[in-house]
Amino acid sequence: MAAGTGEDQEQLGLRDTPQPKDFEYREDEFILEGVSWPGAALSRFDRELLGAWQERMERGLFRYRLAELPTRVLPGTMRLLAQLNVQRGTERRRPQAVHSLTQPFDPQQFNFTQIRPGEVLLRLRRRTSAESDRASADHVLVVINVSPLERGHVLLLPEPSLCLPQILTPELLRVGLEAVLLSAQPGFRVGFNSLGASASVNHLHLHGFYLAHPL
Repeated sequence: MAAGTGEDQEQLGLRDTPQPKDFEYREDEFILEGVSWPGAALSRFDRELLGAWQERMERGLFRYRLAELPTRVLPGTMRLLAQLNVQRGTERRRPQAVHSLTQPFDPQQFNFTQIRPGEVLLRLRRRTSAESDRASADHVLVVINVSPLERGHVLLLPEPSLCLPQILTPELLRVGLEAVLLSAQPGFRVGFNSLGASASVNHLHLHGFYLAHPL
């Protein structure tokens, strides 16, 4: 029997991939007092994200299998952390050319409307009030970064079909802050890389990942 094309094999690999879960949360789940090292037990958000992320890693949906990375704290008062991630440097998608900080969205370039269904882990929905039994109609997708920097490396995407360029909005900033407050781990980080500052895809997103080192 022929092995089939790469596309055929990819479809077979995704056939049994779990569908993304709706992750509904309320403000009373926020850990407002902060967290300190080494961190408490995983929160509901941490368990759902890391469990789904590891399942996708086992299924081979990433460009490479993330191993323990050589890591060191650099000398100096800033105590900067350096990691060597050779595979991200050689195997990630080629970054898009950036010519302007206000560069419009280009549907001809790679964008997040093209991600595979199996890459989506969660749909974040916030319940707007304790009295309401309905979650907000707005949602943000939690999607694997197929070229991960660290364990649990995901992208937070407002509805991709809106085709928004990589210019931070108040709404997405709120989602990023709320994701941090939903985690019980001090090493869970959320960040934004703008056009001209290492953003490789001009489609609105935040990065989130777990880094087991204080910064």
